[in-house]
Amino acid sequence: MVDFFFILSGFIMCHVYNKWFMDTVTTKQFKQFTIARFARVYPLHFVTLVYTILLFFVSAKLGIAKAPILQIADTDYSIITNILLLHSMNLHNWFSWNHASWSISTEWWAYMVFPSLVKPFMRLNPIDILTAIKVCFIGYLSITFLLIPLVTFPPEIPFVKIDPAKLSINVAYQFGFLRCLCGFVLGMAMYQGYKAGWAKKNTGQWLPIYNTCHRTIYLYAPELS
Repeated sequence: MVDFFFILSGFIMCHVYNKWFMDTVTTKQFKQFTIARFARVYPLHFVTLVYTILLFFVSAKLGIAKAPILQIADTDYSIITNILLLHSMNLHNWFSWNHASWSISTEWWAYMVFPSLVKPFMRLNPIDILTAIKVCFIGYLSITFLLIPLVTFPPEIPFVKIDPAKLSINVAYQFGFLRCLCGFVLGMAMYQGYKAGWAKKNTGQWLPIYNTCHRTIYLYAPELS
């Protein structure tokens, strides 16, 4: 489901902000955009981070044993990386604190890249858009066959592994940004197709492309299909 969120995010960012950055990226525009996105995603992230830290602190004071799979990466260092939204940027070998927030980390840095992508994306012709879509799927395939085997795990939990044979794109605390960026850019490309009216014209021409995308998603991210 998180990959659908990344795709949807790229689509919506294009729909809302494409006119802001279509010609150029000014300091004023980038500042306004950054403040708007920060206000949207950071407060809840910070509150849940503080809550999680306090929860585990109180648990320790009450003598409750740590659950390694939940807390093994919960350190002072990981507090800093969580505050800076860097905890999914290959700085850890496991999830830390609020595990689900890895996606917020990657999404934030996709936001930071987004303004510089708008101008070239808005000028793509249909062939270029299809090329961008292909590049995204090549990125997914690279995650599956090249990066999944490189993901590391804490030695304290050796029973946790990702089986490359399952053809997964399930990277998060390591290589999560690439996973997010593939989905985000795919969403931007889909917006261009939507804006060009692909769904209303040449339906027969685009149906094989739709089927290919759907089958690929079913194979590598069946939870989206």
